[in-house]
Amino acid sequence: IHHLLEGMFVDDVELSPDGDLVLMRFSKVSPPGGDKDSWYEIRDLETDRMVHSFRHADISSVEWVPDGRAVSYRTSDKKQGSSIWFFDLQTMELRQVLQNVEDLGGYEWSPNGTFIIYSVSEEAPEDKGGLKRYEGMPDRWPWWRNRSFLYQLDVASGVSRRLTHGYLTTGLQDISPDGTKILFSQSIPDFSQRPYSEQVLVEMDLNDFSIDSIWTIHMSGNCSYSPDGSKLLVLGSPA
Repeated sequence: IHHLLEGMFVDDVELSPDGDLVLMRFSKVSPPGGDKDSWYEIRDLETDRMVHSFRHADISSVEWVPDGRAVSYRTSDKKQGSSIWFFDLQTMELRQVLQNVEDLGGYEWSPNGTFIIYSVSEEAPEDKGGLKRYEGMPDRWPWWRNRSFLYQLDVASGVSRRLTHGYLTTGLQDISPDGTKILFSQSIPDFSQRPYSEQVLVEMDLNDFSIDSIWTIHMSGNCSYSPDGSKLLVLGSPA
């Protein structure tokens, strides 16, 4: 069984926008304690030449930047928070595009590479009254009242603006091909029927913050825009 659990593995592969390079995430499990080491490499797809290695770099969430031969990645510090960096593979330029954000979640580049949508988690206020009223069965989980909201970062200026707020967590589904709209979803517990929650899907116009409710249905799934932005691809199940 050691040849299945130990050794080096390819965990993920992602092509560059021009299709010439490949970003690979590796992991290696070493005996006898099962210590795991993970790292990223960028290789030339045709020649398998190593273009850059991030081995021994304490980074995560490495993504291709849509415009040009560049990648972005995330660094984290327990005291200062998390940052997102831009690394140009041709000029070897490294610059910080988002600095020291506490409780930073995931992020996604716009199709034209001009902005980033990222999420930030917020912990619920501490209950100091000594008595807690449960809002439902999931409220028994200590993290249930924590929320996550979306922000937009303009890469050129470094200015961020908050996009969502409220009682429910908002999760990014997709960014439209022209970069003018986003899809985000919310989940509302509903134990009257399976899958025991309702999904609210909303489209937001990033120019004027107007919103259009797409649906509120008993389903949990993912949505993405078609290449021309006129249709939605939906992956999910009502059960």
